[in-house]
Amino acid sequence: ISWAISSYWLHLYKKDYLSYGRCIITAGLTMLLSATSTYFIGFIAFSRVVLAITLVMTALITATWRMLLHLMYRYRTFVRTPLFGRRAVILGTGKESMRIGALLSHTPSFHFTLIGYIDNDNVSGTDQFIGRLENIHGIVRNQHINEIIIPEKWASISKLIRFIQDLKDLKIIFKLVPEGQKMLIGKGAVENLSGIPLMDIEFPLFDKFHQIIKRIFDLILSSLLILLTFPIHLYYLLLGKKYDQSIWSVDGQHIHLYRYQSKIKVIQDLPLLFIIIAGDMSFVGTQIIDITKKDPMMIMKPGLTGLLHLTSSNIQPDVFRDYEKYYAMHYSLVFDIEIIFKSILRL
Repeated sequence: ISWAISSYWLHLYKKDYLSYGRCIITAGLTMLLSATSTYFIGFIAFSRVVLAITLVMTALITATWRMLLHLMYRYRTFVRTPLFGRRAVILGTGKESMRIGALLSHTPSFHFTLIGYIDNDNVSGTDQFIGRLENIHGIVRNQHINEIIIPEKWASISKLIRFIQDLKDLKIIFKLVPEGQKMLIGKGAVENLSGIPLMDIEFPLFDKFHQIIKRIFDLILSSLLILLTFPIHLYYLLLGKKYDQSIWSVDGQHIHLYRYQSKIKVIQDLPLLFIIIAGDMSFVGTQIIDITKKDPMMIMKPGLTGLLHLTSSNIQPDVFRDYEKYYAMHYSLVFDIEIIFKSILRL
């Protein structure tokens, strides 16, 4: 179990399945988790020496065969394999996609191969057009594609998220080419290939494991706060001191909620704890926007607090989208807790 948890967090069996360094780190983290667990679960206490020997052997075995593969590939002792080659496609056939492709086609990196372009239509009439987006699953499998390069202009953030979620079963690495100098929206290292900045693109917020963790956190914290503030709820509900409101949610949907009639903002928002339990909101999310305003096309649930709550309320739509994108790409439970504490300090 400790190995499974460690390898999952380090992506050992996803995009870094040939990383011998991550095998050693995974073994070390497994050692810490396994040794620590014996203090909480006494009946599985086992010899520390046996545990250490086992994990050292595991680290050596799992890392050694990966190192051998790298050495065999480097010195060409067997035919080159797609495991090491970067077989990439570019989304779109517009001017930006063609510009990126022209530069990447002349990259000096021997292990990078641009297979072609995928789009709904061959807008530019290129000979390297290899298929339509609706057939991308088959193209990726048949052409042994392991990397997809996406110009930032190619799609909106919501479309990009749906696209990545749809292909998550293919174990594909996604690279984003940012527009202009917008280099700070991702959390991964930026690779420069033939003058093209390629950023690893991931949205942990929409990963099923992280969604479960976030939901559990919301349920526990909101339930605890409802119990602690129960007399306040009872007072306002019995006196009927509340008003209704409808707000925007994901995909243009509406959420109906109510707030307490109070001059204190914290008390006004207490009924939102019930909306969080129902799953329509989260503790940390995007802004709460009334339906009388234009649909903001949210990519995540509105939240009691969030990055946007910590800024000025009057922000431009493009800035609004950048904040959402930043949160989706940097999400972690620790990040949520940090945002909540910053929100409390602002009260």
